Amino acid sequence: MERTAPQNLEPSRQSQGVPQPALELPYPPQAALIDLPSPDSLHIRDFRVSSGLDASYQNGQFALNVELSNLAASEASLTLEAQLNDGENTLLSFSQNVNAAPGATTVTFADSIANVKKWTAETPNLYELLITLKNSAGEIVEVLKQDVGFRTVEIKNGHLLVNGKYIYLKGVNIHEHHEKTGHVVDKATMLEDIQLMKTHNLNAVRTAHYPQPELWYKLCNKYGLYLIDEANIESHGMGYGAQSLAKDSTWKAAHLFRTENMFERDKNQPSIIIWSLGNEAGNGVNFYATYDYLKSVDQTRPVQYERAELEYNTDIFCPMYARIEGMERYAKSNPTRPLIQCEYAHAMGNSVGNLQDYWDLIEKYDALQGGFIWDWVEQGLLTTNEAGEKFWAYGGDFGPDSLYTDGNFCCNGVINPDRSIKPALLEVKKVYQYIGFKPVNLAKGEISIVNKYGFTNLSDFDFAWEISGDGKTVASGTLPGVTAAPGETVNVKIDYTLDPQPGTEYFLTITAKQRETKGLVEAGWIAAAEQFMLPVFKPAAVIAASSLPAVQIDQTDTAITVSGDGFAVVFDRQAGILKSYKKGDTEFLQSGPIPNFWRAPIDNDFGNGLHKRSRVWRKAGENRRVKSVSVVQTNAQTAKVTLLFDLVDEAGEPVATYSSVYSVFGSGDVQVDNHFKMVKNDLPEIVRMGMNLVMPRRFDQMTWLGRGPHESYQDRQTSAFVGLYSGSVADQYTAYIRPQENGNKTDVRWVAITDQSGNGLLFKGMPLLSVSAHHNLLEDFESPRRTVGRFEDGEPVVRRHTTDVKPRDLTSVNIDYKQMGVGGDDSWGAWTHPQYRLTAKEYSYSFLIKPVKAGDNLPETGKLAIK
Repeated sequence: MERTAPQNLEPSRQSQGVPQPALELPYPPQAALIDLPSPDSLHIRDFRVSSGLDASYQNGQFALNVELSNLAASEASLTLEAQLNDGENTLLSFSQNVNAAPGATTVTFADSIANVKKWTAETPNLYELLITLKNSAGEIVEVLKQDVGFRTVEIKNGHLLVNGKYIYLKGVNIHEHHEKTGHVVDKATMLEDIQLMKTHNLNAVRTAHYPQPELWYKLCNKYGLYLIDEANIESHGMGYGAQSLAKDSTWKAAHLFRTENMFERDKNQPSIIIWSLGNEAGNGVNFYATYDYLKSVDQTRPVQYERAELEYNTDIFCPMYARIEGMERYAKSNPTRPLIQCEYAHAMGNSVGNLQDYWDLIEKYDALQGGFIWDWVEQGLLTTNEAGEKFWAYGGDFGPDSLYTDGNFCCNGVINPDRSIKPALLEVKKVYQYIGFKPVNLAKGEISIVNKYGFTNLSDFDFAWEISGDGKTVASGTLPGVTAAPGETVNVKIDYTLDPQPGTEYFLTITAKQRETKGLVEAGWIAAAEQFMLPVFKPAAVIAASSLPAVQIDQTDTAITVSGDGFAVVFDRQAGILKSYKKGDTEFLQSGPIPNFWRAPIDNDFGNGLHKRSRVWRKAGENRRVKSVSVVQTNAQTAKVTLLFDLVDEAGEPVATYSSVYSVFGSGDVQVDNHFKMVKNDLPEIVRMGMNLVMPRRFDQMTWLGRGPHESYQDRQTSAFVGLYSGSVADQYTAYIRPQENGNKTDVRWVAITDQSGNGLLFKGMPLLSVSAHHNLLEDFESPRRTVGRFEDGEPVVRRHTTDVKPRDLTSVNIDYKQMGVGGDDSWGAWTHPQYRLTAKEYSYSFLIKPVKAGDNLPETGKLAIK
């Protein structure tokens, strides 16, 4: 609502000393301060707009109740006018003369509009309402303006419907936060947030855990976001049992006060489709009262409350952090209320794993209608340290050194405090996309396209396709005339022919681009995309080892050297390591590959105790005990060096055996075959199965054929398509606010780490790898414990900020079989899902190392195999 003063308003009216009604400010107060002029003795005290649809969901039903206030001692003659405008056109016009007695007088208008333009998050059609109050002389006393959206929200047959249509809430929780101004957020930042949400397929926001500034609602009305408006009530610290304030009627008035204030201020906003009673405050008589109050004053919106669970005082079953198994049990129970998680997919640090799994289930059962990710923006504050370096500060960075805090627990958003995008948001966009693609018969180019929108036809999008092999486009085209109403599926056929080249995989990628600019989302925005591997493949040529130049073996008590045509590799017998790899005069290694079973703990690892539970593997590769190092020449062109280790725990007791067999070919290529086997039954899972090596710093470029370009993990990779990508090693670092594991790439066919001229090493998976490269060692990203302050048990907590990560004069490369997923159900106990963990007792994997030089065709080099 906007209150507009008429041009002839006398200045003296600003200081008439008229008593003002009490206004409760939602927390935080800075974000809600407003400047209200003192009202005239005759003014509009309140109004209520009703703008629903009739039973056909086609025609608008408009009603307006206006409460006039006469603070004078005598009756006044007034005229109240109202206009509902659609741009320059006036659709409805009302006028009524009123003899307003001292006190309050109510005026009501009502009418209908045939074939009204309806409001939804997809189609935010708004009308402008102007309410004008005039005195007996016909002078304008006051003008109010309110956006009006016609829409109906209801629950029928256990489903949440908007305008009679089933919808998904693809939501996020939001706090008011700005990296520089804290809880004060300006319009530009709000617009940036809405644009980011819309362009990443989010359609709903829960105002956790208090009403937002009024401007937020106006912008959501205009640009289209569904809102759950939440009352500023949380008494989490009192628990949910007998001590809960929800159960103590002494606090009933306080609960009602905040709920009433939320309703009265926000009741006319069409973007609000659900009321929320509050957050984590238990359940009892006080929340029964607030629910009953809202249902008595508003029959146009459902009411939800998480702590009500399945008691009567919630229209929606809205648990937080419900696991997939529990969601499915509920969906199978023939429920009468939709399940929409008010919080899920906790985004703290490197997180939001298995989001696709959530939505595979949600789309399987009609009773499941979405959820709200926790949360939107990392709540770090831009700070400068003594060295002049900027970083985002969090709990533990303020107050006394010994102050206990929740550490970085408020840094749990899908965007950074400056609104830059975390990799998790790219996964959210992909999983939340409203257009689905499914293979029908890929060999014949047959694809089905599913419209998951509620109110948008696929005719609004331009569809294009391309087929690529080794990162090069070999065919492309468009899909003209794709039309599908919401909920419909259409089949399309892509006519393509390929002349498959040996060793080349071919991928079909389909994109849907928005044809016209809509609000903050510009034309050409990629709304949805999908990639399929085509069933077209010819095996690569295999080089016979016998066709290669001969190799020579030289042995001493301390080393084994295998050399050949322009190359030499040297193994250290005592350390059991490949310590030198030279081609000509170029040394590729600063230190050779060693087994690696660890990662710098992410926040979810700390939450579920992985850093303690699996700690036996942290230094297992580094502290390996060499059992034997041997070499045999299998033929003139091949030497095989076998390294056997015992992996030991902190007490020196063996926990696993490990072997690395290096087959050195006359071409200078080296094949590495690794085998790991636990020797005890009660050992915890390993975190990764891989090897780490270090190259000199000048090898600072990374090119790979695999998923990208952003980081990906087993359980967060649907947004990273297979392609040919390249960039600097430095650019592969994802700077999480609290340093942790980052930068991984999955399903990698090969990766090359080179200097800027193209000289370096190529690592080929046999068949696929998980890889990463940094100018840091693993320890540079590792905090030994969750950071709840600057000190713990008297010891300083290290590596708390991005400024603690200093690039080293090296390039560290991880060549892994797999790393466990990141998880994300929550960050205080949930484990990574079993299918994304390394729970076997025995693993084997192989890769080929091949020197490359400037001018080499890396995709062709990456196909070569030796046998």
